Amino acid sequence: MFLPLSYPLFRGLWICTLIANFGAWMHSVGAVWLMTTLTSSTLMIALVQTATTLPVFLFSIPAGIYADHVSKAKFLFMTQIYIASVALIMGVFTFIHWTTPGILLILTFLLNVGIALRMPTWQAAASELVSSDELPLATSINNMNYNIGRTLGPFIAGLIISHCGVGYVFTLNAISLSGSIAFFYRWSCQAKTTYQKGEKLNFTHSFLKLIHEIKKSTDFLIILIRTVIVYLSTSALWALLAVIAKQHDYSVNEFAWMMGCLGVGAILTPFLLQLLRSYIKPLILIDCATLLFVICQAMLIYIYSFYIICIILILAGISWAILLSTLNAQAQGSFQKNMRAKAIAVYLVVFYAALSLGSVIWGKMAESDLAMSLYFPGIFFIIGLVFLKIISKRMKSIYFQPEVE
Repeated sequence: MFLPLSYPLFRGLWICTLIANFGAWMHSVGAVWLMTTLTSSTLMIALVQTATTLPVFLFSIPAGIYADHVSKAKFLFMTQIYIASVALIMGVFTFIHWTTPGILLILTFLLNVGIALRMPTWQAAASELVSSDELPLATSINNMNYNIGRTLGPFIAGLIISHCGVGYVFTLNAISLSGSIAFFYRWSCQAKTTYQKGEKLNFTHSFLKLIHEIKKSTDFLIILIRTVIVYLSTSALWALLAVIAKQHDYSVNEFAWMMGCLGVGAILTPFLLQLLRSYIKPLILIDCATLLFVICQAMLIYIYSFYIICIILILAGISWAILLSTLNAQAQGSFQKNMRAKAIAVYLVVFYAALSLGSVIWGKMAESDLAMSLYFPGIFFIIGLVFLKIISKRMKSIYFQPEVE
């Protein structure tokens, strides 16, 4: 399983990614918790999630198009410097008490613009550092890397915030990127040119061509509708978890444990997913996982035992990881291999758009009734499934498992 780590460049990238993942998840906990101390508005707290996901919706496709026309190592070097700079500014502003709810949202948005620009290039760079035969193993190792960061990062953040303050978390995130900055600088000095410098980049032409190809696939369009329904229904928990913690009078440490439990669920998922896939069709598995998630989501406001809440969040983390990986695979499986990269780019745009919109909708609803903002997404999901079944029949239903080469 760990054979890809025998490649020096991939091993270096993997270590840098692990450290950066710790910093990113620590930063995420810090930003949300800081907002809860700056304002009692549930909408403003939920907008932290929107500021996190909206940049991916806006910039992932342009970044993916641009990534093929530049040196990946140099581009990643510049984006890492940008992200570290914004994180450091957030730390300084927090130390000197200049951070307001508006400034926090703006800086969170700017930070995630850098992450959105980096995302497709980072993934493409990782795939170039191993042989094609070992790419599935490399992907698995990268997923493990991400899940370790999302599980342990929040725990560390809780300890630092409770003993030192949020400013230290932001600053440590900036410091955590120093290793990857040095790595990409060295790589950019050694890398050979793998792109055409003279090739003219036309964003408009490339984007319109992509949309034209996507519109040909009825199957994929239905998957995008399902994506909107699923992630609108599940976005409330991510947007309002800090509000729920405040509602129960939990400390930042307990909130960090809640975030970490979602990561624990994701780590447990690979052990269950293979078994479930052998008995349940993929789209039915997505629906069942989403249903479990919205049930867990609705229960959080009515359960007062912290330990039971942690168990519920572990179940939510498992269901989230199942629907995420299965829906991703279905999106890719709707196209031939030469179209899958473009398909996943469009899928990610719709995915993050739904998360961003859901955060605003449920955050606004939570201002008047927090309980309703947590159980109404489940009702929306059931209605959405009925709508999907009707529209699927009209658009040549895709409620079957596409053949994945």
